[in-house]
Amino acid sequence: MNEHRGGNGLLVEFRAGASVALLGLLSSAAAEPPFEHITHNSFEACWSNSKDATSLAALIVDSVDGAPGCIPAVSDSATSNYCYTSVCSGGQAGCPTVLHGATSQHHPGTMSFDTQGGLDSVAGKVTIPLIGECDFTIDTSNVVLYYTIDYSALEYYGLVPDGNNGYWLSVAHADNVTVQGLTSSKVTLSGSLPCSVSIPTVSLFNGILSEVWASIESAVQPTLDYPWCPWPF
Repeated sequence: MNEHRGGNGLLVEFRAGASVALLGLLSSAAAEPPFEHITHNSFEACWSNSKDATSLAALIVDSVDGAPGCIPAVSDSATSNYCYTSVCSGGQAGCPTVLHGATSQHHPGTMSFDTQGGLDSVAGKVTIPLIGECDFTIDTSNVVLYYTIDYSALEYYGLVPDGNNGYWLSVAHADNVTVQGLTSSKVTLSGSLPCSVSIPTVSLFNGILSEVWASIESAVQPTLDYPWCPWPF
């Protein structure tokens, strides 16, 4: 079996009665195709180093764990601005952190993996209405991030013909990041008396932590560099 790859893409082909089914599946962008019909180069044997859904889930966790994270700066909001005086690795304005991977499990009947993880404590500046600018520190020791890693098979998500009856699959998304476990006692505000005596709004800091989604998405892109045959979903 030959592996076909371009950039960090993966060649896949839909199989359900040869090319007629392939065209039928790709002509409808409204729904994902039946996942058991996704394979490589029709009826050829799979790669000897192919992966399955379980090993892809483990690879997602390994890719996330220890990866650099960044809460991007917001400095032009009419409400709360944050992380606008610090810099992440790579020079991006924001609050730096480190991602943690915990578990990932394939969601049956989808091209998605339900994933849990965390991140190191986060510190920076925040501007709070009626209070002003404060220094903040978020203790994330009890925080769990829940999110979905989605691999798409729709053309507008990155599939392009490879000229060999296949398509390059080049996109993985991190979606629906939610934060659980954060309490006001885990958020410290300082820098002025109004900051020090105020009670942090948990929803604000949950929202700040959820903005790490782009770092998660970047961390899982290397999972596209591996052959998957048969496609594990």
